[in-house]
Amino acid sequence: MKKWGLVLVVLLFISTPSYGVLKSLKKPNWSPFKKDEAQKAEVAEPVVDTAAEVVVVTNPEPEEIPVLKVTDLSDEQLEQKRKFTRLVKTKQFAKALELSQIMPVAVFTFDERDIIKKLEIFDQVEALQKENAELFKPDESLGEAGLKTLSRLYRESQKAILDGNTEMAKDLLIQTLFMDRQYYRSKKLLELGLSSPVGSYQIDDVQARYWRQSEINFYSGYPEKAVNDLKVLEFIDSENSLVFERMGSSYYSMGKTKEAIQSWKRALYLAPEKKELGDFIKNAEQEVKRLKTVAKQRAEAMKNRKQEKKSDVPMTLLRVVNDSNTAYSYAQEVREEMNGIRVDVEEMDNGKWAVKIPQSAQPKK
Repeated sequence: MKKWGLVLVVLLFISTPSYGVLKSLKKPNWSPFKKDEAQKAEVAEPVVDTAAEVVVVTNPEPEEIPVLKVTDLSDEQLEQKRKFTRLVKTKQFAKALELSQIMPVAVFTFDERDIIKKLEIFDQVEALQKENAELFKPDESLGEAGLKTLSRLYRESQKAILDGNTEMAKDLLIQTLFMDRQYYRSKKLLELGLSSPVGSYQIDDVQARYWRQSEINFYSGYPEKAVNDLKVLEFIDSENSLVFERMGSSYYSMGKTKEAIQSWKRALYLAPEKKELGDFIKNAEQEVKRLKTVAKQRAEAMKNRKQEKKSDVPMTLLRVVNDSNTAYSYAQEVREEMNGIRVDVEEMDNGKWAVKIPQSAQPKK
């Protein structure tokens, strides 16, 4: 007797798979930024074996797994997420990736999963660097300071990629290649992380462009943009006092006095002969003290006004107006007319403004 039937085999995961499990199912050259035909084949449809009539369901992609609510996470998972964030923030990318691979995918938001994809690319670049270490050795003629600059620029380019600042990342990587044409890490990160293979970009010194941009932005009234330009120059030449002198001026124009003082102090440390920077710092520190005093006085005045309004003195309503300016203007007129008597202005629940005086006082007619 012939038997007919269809055997369905479904691979079920008791818990959400971790990034470590998902990564083991992917080819090493997988990139989330660009999928060629071979990579598209990795996102496979269910594979059907017609001979055995068996259907195999492939493991889901990370972006297909729903995000768990924060309230559904255990204390351990919350602490792991906080640690993951700290590792990324402090540029410990390898450790951050290692931690993510033992955590369930569902605990990460989609933005965090995007970060993990980029961390996987960083890891892939490091693996390729190790494989080709003998072929692409660092240029020893750069000296210790130059090699440190290369590492700093590469590390900051990784941070820029994670932040979505691809233009800055590309410029930093190109600067490393300007310093060392054979710097393999930068070539591979440009290719895998920024979809810019060798031949698609021009290698030049980006310093001149960023100096020019910082001046244009500062004198055009865009000090925040100037600070961003100067930060790139900081990565390239961390001991140039002019970078931090101008950064201090830009911060000061933005009203960020504390940041301005820090930048000017660094500039003075690097160029102690620039005595005028000491005057800038002294004046800025006095301004910080003045602002603290003003803020304290303002808080005390607000506290006193609130205490006055909470007093038990019965009040009489004089007038209700639609806007605060009219209310305060009228209150001042009443105060002058009644020889400095107490006049309260209160915002009502309906958005209108009430002007009141103590019941014991009578306005002049």
